Amino acid sequence: MHQLKSRFLGIAALVFITSCSITVNNRTDDSFNDDFFNVDYSNKETDGSWIASWGSSPFAFFSFDGSSPAPLNNQTLRQVVRLSSGGDQIRIRFSNEIGTTPLHIGSATVAISAGESDIKTNTLRTVTFGEKESIVIPAGAPALSDVIDLKVSDLEELSISLYFPEETVTSTTHGGRIAYISSEGNFVNANKINNAVPSATQFFLSGVYVNTSENVRVIAALGDSITDGTASTPFSFNSWPDHFSERVSKLDKNIAIINHGISGNRVLSDGAGISALSRFDRDVLSIPGLTHIVFMQGINDIGMSGGLNLFGGGASTSSEIIPASDIIAGYQQLIARAHAMSPPIKIIG
Repeated sequence: MHQLKSRFLGIAALVFITSCSITVNNRTDDSFNDDFFNVDYSNKETDGSWIASWGSSPFAFFSFDGSSPAPLNNQTLRQVVRLSSGGDQIRIRFSNEIGTTPLHIGSATVAISAGESDIKTNTLRTVTFGEKESIVIPAGAPALSDVIDLKVSDLEELSISLYFPEETVTSTTHGGRIAYISSEGNFVNANKINNAVPSATQFFLSGVYVNTSENVRVIAALGDSITDGTASTPFSFNSWPDHFSERVSKLDKNIAIINHGISGNRVLSDGAGISALSRFDRDVLSIPGLTHIVFMQGINDIGMSGGLNLFGGGASTSSEIIPASDIIAGYQQLIARAHAMSPPIKIIG
């Protein structure tokens, strides 16, 4: 056992040293190095463009005890997200990418949140899809809303309400978020959903885009539980990407950071979500306005190598020890794919 632990420590050290492309000195003040995130905007139009302001990676619900959320049936789901960067209009990206059957959304609205399930009524907007108020999203597909005329600020909290008129399996999820589930009925236009059941899992929601004339640098944070914010304060915005957003907003920097961490996620293998190599295009390279990626992942590949399982009852893993060279090759593939974009995306990790 001692020899096995030593091999894991050796792999961890080698992966860490090899994957680190830059060292940032610790700071105790609020100074910020703009050159670190410098981007050439000489060819960018300034009359308005769409960028991501919030995001979440879809994956299938997982629990250690094998339980799963109940289906939604003639119920309203109100979900609260906090944007990173503001804009004059928004669009919402919905996801049935994990679903195996079509997803029927009967109606949807968005408004600025007034706390918990309350909304600011004067900001309530109907969400449409091709000018229709309902949509059926095919299995395995996302759907983007029409443009919504709602002006939002940096760090604005939005309430997105969905009504499901028929029994709906909650297949596409993300944990560690904020949602409220109603009793029977359509409450998408309600000021408050009375007796709503709080949920730390969100469903069928993967992005919010904003239209802005500002030159905004968009950073995707790709990682595992450290990035996702697992075990941070429930029903709050307390992950490191959340704190980074607060810091750059305070310093009046035009930077949006989009959290695409998945707790337990691995670089090479599926398990807690599909692997980073598999989801890289869907979750990261497709982000509107993407300029940078902050990548911190690999510890779960190491920890579950050799048949060990850090999650105590989760998906089984191969008994074969994963060599450091395989993980490094995975990193190199992510770097190559980011650099192949036009213009190249800077990847930092």
